[in-house]
Amino acid sequence: MSLPYPPYTGFAPFPRPSAETHPIEPEIGHVPTPRLVFFTTKTLIARWFWIILVVCVAAGMTRLARNDMRDLANLQRSGVVHDAQILDKYYRSGKSTTYYLVYSFPTPFGEVHDRDSVPRYLYDSVEVGGELTVTYLPSDPWTYRLGIVDAARIQRRGNAWWAGTLAATGGLALIALLLEYDRRKHYLLLRDGRPIAAAVVDSRVVRGKTTTYYITYRFTTPIGETFTKKVSTTERLYRAWTNGTGYLTVLYDPENPKINLPYAMTIHARVEESF
Repeated sequence: MSLPYPPYTGFAPFPRPSAETHPIEPEIGHVPTPRLVFFTTKTLIARWFWIILVVCVAAGMTRLARNDMRDLANLQRSGVVHDAQILDKYYRSGKSTTYYLVYSFPTPFGEVHDRDSVPRYLYDSVEVGGELTVTYLPSDPWTYRLGIVDAARIQRRGNAWWAGTLAATGGLALIALLLEYDRRKHYLLLRDGRPIAAAVVDSRVVRGKTTTYYITYRFTTPIGETFTKKVSTTERLYRAWTNGTGYLTVLYDPENPKINLPYAMTIHARVEESF
C-alpha cells in the first residue's frame, strides 16, 4: 500500500511521520496505570438489555411450555376424538417450504374452522374433502390438537420444549457472554493497557450487500516483539487512518501483547481525564 504522504526529501517543513513522532492521546499517554475507567452509558444499557432479554425469553418459553403441556394433559384425560373435514391444502415456499391444511369439525358449541402447518408426510397423505383426526376438549372446543393425544406424544412434546427452551436461552446467553467479554476487553485495555504507535501496513474495502472496511497495523514493543493484526472498522476511522500519517495509537496488554486494539475502537468504556 502506498503511504498517504509524499516521500521524504529532507526539506519537508515537518518531521516525517514515524512511530516516534506519532502523538499519543494525552488521556492515556500522560496517565499512569491503572487508569480510572468507566463503562459508557450505552454499554451499561446494552448489558441490562441482554440480561432482561435472556430472562424474558426463558420465562416466556417456560410459560408457553407449561400451558401447552397442561392442554395436552387435559386432552389425554378428557379429550374427544373426532374426524375433521379437510377444506383446503396448500404450501408456501421461501427459504423453506411450509405445508398447510385448512379444516373444520363439529362440536356441541358449533363448528370449529382452523388452519395448521403440518409435516410433509401428513400433507401428502390427505386430500381436500378427506378426513383428519382431531382431539378436542368438550368443555372448550378451541383447545384441540391434530391426531391422538397419548402419553408418548406428551413425552415427546415435553422433550421438544425442554430442548427448544435450552437452545434459545443458551444461545442468547452465549451471545451476551461474548459481548460482555468484548466490553471487558475494552475496559481492561483502557485501564491497564500500554499505548504505542502502530503503523498501518495494509487497508482493504470489501463491498457486497454491505461494505466492510479493514486495516492491518503493526507495532513493536519496547522489548523488540513485533505484532501484526487485522481489524474491521468504521468508514470514518478507516479514512482517518489511511488518509492521515499512516500511524494510529494501539493499546496492548503488557503481559500478553497479542491482546491489543486501536485506542479509537475501545468504544465500550472511557478514561476519566484527570490531568
